[in-house]
Amino acid sequence: MSIKLWGIVAAAAVGAVVVAKKVLDKKSEAEEEEVELIEVGNPQESDEVLELKTVYPFLPANFLEETLANENSYAERFMSGEEIRIVHQVAYDSQESAEDFKDILASSGYTVSEEEALAYRVERKFVYEEGAIASDIFNVANQVIALGGNYHETFVEKA
Repeated sequence: MSIKLWGIVAAAAVGAVVVAKKVLDKKSEAEEEEVELIEVGNPQESDEVLELKTVYPFLPANFLEETLANENSYAERFMSGEEIRIVHQVAYDSQESAEDFKDILASSGYTVSEEEALAYRVERKFVYEEGAIASDIFNVANQVIALGGNYHETFVEKA
C-alpha cells in the first residue's frame, strides 16, 4: 500500500467509527430495515479503489477515482505544511439527518453553516500534507451519504 493511500486510510478511522456508530444506532431503532449488499469489487477498479471502498463503503468507485486523481493537482497547488481551507457543500432532505450530521462534524472541528433550508457549508482549516485533502473529502462525503444526504462539491484554497 502506498504511503499516500495509507495516510488516507489511517485518517479515515476516526470518521468511519463515528459514522458506523451513528448508522448502527439508526439501524437498531428500525430493526425492520432490509440489509443492502454492496458490490465489493469490479475487475476494472484499481487495488487502491478496492481498498478505499472497504473504508468508505458509501462512496461510489467513480467518486473515489476522481478524488484520487484530483489529489495530484492539490500537490501541485499547495506545499506541505501550508495552511489550507476546505469547504464542502452538502444537502439533506431530512431535518433529523441534517442535525445528526451537523453534530458529528461540529464535534470533529468543522464549522457548519446553513446556507439554505437543509443545505450546508462545511468548512475546516488544516495543514496540508499529501493525501490530506482526499482523506477529508472521503470522510465528509461518506458521512453525508451514510446519513442520507447529498454531497455536492468541494473547494480548497490557501487559508
